[in-house]
Amino acid sequence: MCTSTLTTLISYNQNSRRLKMGMALSLRDYLRSMNSSHETLTHPHADRSNYVAKSAHIPGAKLAKGVLLASGTGYMLAVIPADHRLDIHKIENIIKEKVDMASEGEVEMIFNDCDPGAVPPVGQAYGLTVFLDDHLADCDDIYLEGGDHESLVHMEADNFRHVMQGAVYGDFTRDVEYAERV
Repeated sequence: MCTSTLTTLISYNQNSRRLKMGMALSLRDYLRSMNSSHETLTHPHADRSNYVAKSAHIPGAKLAKGVLLASGTGYMLAVIPADHRLDIHKIENIIKEKVDMASEGEVEMIFNDCDPGAVPPVGQAYGLTVFLDDHLADCDDIYLEGGDHESLVHMEADNFRHVMQGAVYGDFTRDVEYAERV
């Protein structure tokens, strides 16, 4: 496990649809149904995945982020490392259909038990088709947004692959340095 200033989070708020300052209920229920071994950790508030990685003192390559996409046939979730950029054309080539980034309203509608913009990258918990980038397969352990901007779920790679059953694996990204040069 990476050395960090993260602390374990246990609190639950019965009056909300998510764990207090933490995991969305849809994600929690799905992880339980998959007998997932994981821990929930806190970090200083951060709105963007690259800031989350920095504030949590973890490599961006180990932080899985979800990007909600929309097509003519529905929604899907691309799951990529925080230090990469999604290449939508790679997904379009696989599904043979035009794909766009979902609007903020669509994201809030699908992830209605999460804080705006805090998308857990486990689309299976929300009934979504998932495209999982191969770059995450090289990690020993993975961190992912839990549904707010102050918590992460941490799990070993084998457990992450188990939780991501049914995902379409492939190279769906460009690294940030390359994306910024283009």
